[in-house]
Parts: sequence; structure tokens; C-alpha cells
Amino acid sequence: MNPEDIGISGSSSSMTDSVLGATFGLGSEYFGNFKKTSEDVLITSRSNINDSVSTYQKIPNYHKFNLKGFQPTVQSRGGTVSLGNANNFGILSGLACYLLTLKPKGIRERHWYPNAAELDYVISGRGRMTIFSPGDNVDTFEVGPGEIVFIPSAYFHYIENVNASEDMQFAVFFNHERPEDIGISGAFGAYSNEVLGSIFGLQPKILDALPKYQEDLFVVAGA
Repeated sequence: MNPEDIGISGSSSSMTDSVLGATFGLGSEYFGNFKKTSEDVLITSRSNINDSVSTYQKIPNYHKFNLKGFQPTVQSRGGTVSLGNANNFGILSGLACYLLTLKPKGIRERHWYPNAAELDYVISGRGRMTIFSPGDNVDTFEVGPGEIVFIPSAYFHYIENVNASEDMQFAVFFNHERPEDIGISGAFGAYSNEVLGSIFGLQPKILDALPKYQEDLFVVAGA
């Protein structure tokens, strides 16, 4: 088998400056200085997402779970994420389901799941998705209610609510009961300014303004 690699440099160049700016809380012009390249640099990171639910909770029906009524694990100005997995829905062996709600202009930051493929179903609203796959392929498209999207394991992708006045909701399914998430905000924080400068063709001091997050932001508010 031929190993497939997706690097942070090529992935970043597939995003618009405005999306990068919204992710890191900076103006889009800041990222206009970044060197855009299609040549990937091999990197590694680790998942920083910890489930807030540590104990199994009894539910009225072993086969039914009110995901929408469960307290969101992720809450931010950009939206919320409720997690249904083996921790709180014991019957989910080898599967997981998330309810993603993006507020107007909210963004599910660029991320990938190294251990799970993803199937998205649009419940309401309209979103724009970009999937970055091996071979420097960038696929950007809009989705609406009733449509589904499949994302192979470890493919970079992000979701953006294109509506300025309405929420959008995704049901997100995984073929792993505990999908491991790695986001670009935490990944950037794992590298020194010298390393990032060499990747993006910048002087390290320019990157002093770039926040170094120790955990992924997961969902951010758009500009």
C-alpha cells in the first residue's frame, strides 16, 4: 500500500485568509503574508479533545438517546457540539454520533480524524465545506438540508455556516466509538515560530502575533 500524507502547509493553503483569520482571531490580511504552497511537510500531533462525560448515564431506553437534549461538550461563540459515544450511550460499540450546531457565520475549524471516517447529514441550514485530500486535491462545495457528505479517515476538512442570520445543524456519524480529533488551531500551537516560519516563508518574529493554543478551539465564530 502507498501511504498518503496531508501536511499542514498544503492544508492551510486550501483555506481562505478570512477562515484562517476567524480561527485565530486575527485579521484576514495577517495570513496574506503566509507562503502558499502545495508541497506538504510531514508533521505529527496529538488529540486534545477530552470527553466531559466520564461515567455511563442511565437512559430510559437502551436503544434510544436524546442527543439534542444532552448538555453540549463544546460550547463557543461559533456554536456547540453534543457528543454521543460509548461513554454516554453504551450501545454504541464501534460507532459515534455528534450533533454539530453552527451559529450564523460559525466555523468548525479545519481538522481531521486519524482513526475514523465521517458521514455528515445536514439537518437544517446551509453550509460550505472544503475537503483537502492527498495529491493536493481541494474540493469546496455547499450543502443543504437532506444532503450527506462522506469524508475518508484522516482527510483535512472544515465546515462553515454561510448564513448570516440562521443556525445550521449537522448530524455527524463516525465508524469509531471514540473518534480522535486533531484541529489546526492546536496543531499550529505545537510548533515553534522558527518551524512555522520555514514552512510559510515568514520571519519568525512575524508569528509572535499568532496565538499558540494548547487545545483545539473546535468551533469558532466567523468574521
